[in-house]
Amino acid sequence: MEDINSVQLSGTVITDVKHRQNQDFLTASTYLECVRDHQDHTKKINVPVKLYNETAADFVKNVNLGDRVLITGRFDASVFSEAPGQSTTRYFIMAASFVKIEFSRSEERRVGKEC
Repeated sequence: MEDINSVQLSGTVITDVKHRQNQDFLTASTYLECVRDHQDHTKKINVPVKLYNETAADFVKNVNLGDRVLITGRFDASVFSEAPGQSTTRYFIMAASFVKIEFSRSEERRVGKEC
């Protein structure tokens, strides 16, 4: 049985992939632009994605701005204290794996026309 907190989504990388190495692990982060409504391709949402360790290293090495990817992972959140009694929660997808989606030139043109 799959974990109830699992997600799979595809989208286009719309920000440069940022990465940071500390003593214990590597992190990478970016935003994906995903279609919200497959009937109306103009309805899109920007989804924050974080990756860790080997998955982050592979993402940084192989994925660039404008690439399409398929992400598998789970929803997660970080809570930040801004002042005493005030906090902000930021939601993101913690990626467990990814696949770069590549099209041939003819497929790319055809898909572009369908959108």
